[in-house]
Amino acid sequence: LQPPDETLRALFSTAAEVLASIIGVSMAVTLVSLQMLRDTFAGYAAREVLRIREVRQTFALYVWTIFVAMISLGRITAAPHGELYQSTVLLIGLVGACLAVLGPTVYSVLTVGRARAARIEELAQAVDWKNVSLLAQSKRAPVRSVVEEIEEHPLYALGEITVRSMRERDRITPALVLAALERRLAALLDEAGRTRSDARDLFEAFLYAFWPISKAAVELRSDGVVENLARMAARIHKNAARNHLPWHNLIEFNEFLSDTIQAAASAGMTRGVRNVVWAIE
Repeated sequence: LQPPDETLRALFSTAAEVLASIIGVSMAVTLVSLQMLRDTFAGYAAREVLRIREVRQTFALYVWTIFVAMISLGRITAAPHGELYQSTVLLIGLVGACLAVLGPTVYSVLTVGRARAARIEELAQAVDWKNVSLLAQSKRAPVRSVVEEIEEHPLYALGEITVRSMRERDRITPALVLAALERRLAALLDEAGRTRSDARDLFEAFLYAFWPISKAAVELRSDGVVENLARMAARIHKNAARNHLPWHNLIEFNEFLSDTIQAAASAGMTRGVRNVVWAIE
């Protein structure tokens, strides 16, 4: 026994209102999450939200539900009773599904920022010999398509994230990024030592992250970051020596370290430079 047309239209209208409310709540939560993520991931915040599987699935469900609602809305006044009944039941079912996934999606969006350390480590681990060669290629022959790929490169992203966090006076994120970068660089250097590969491109690639961090540290007079860079450089030198890498592999890396120390000294960062010298010794 099916309800009369008036009841079906009322149910359809109620379902559409509930759908609008669900979408409104989802948008508000997403905007709050984006604002929270901007403190760490800067321009990559939206990408971090879209990485969440629940968000992508919910977005697809919302799009499909809105599509069905708009098609049905255009035919609701003149639709036969049977078609009206089917459209109403379908829309109520889709709205129920939207409501069911709302809770898990909101939780995933609001907790994504807590995985900051894990996501930074994931970005660092994404650096491999293939995307290292991409950066080397862009330096020797800058092609538009290559330049566009650089903006998606994990080293470029980590450098931008760190600079943004430093400008926000965040001391945790730069430390996390430098530690993750050092671990990944050390692992790739070990691999280069085993395979007797030329590591010069590897050092040059990591400078895409280190240089912006160094310049921002001097500009913002962040002694701690400068000191962390120097201590990391000292450990990387020991790693290179242990793996018997040729000295010329480190030419650009040593220039980076020297220029960083000189810039810090010129900026009057006495404490930072003193600690850098101690770290290198």
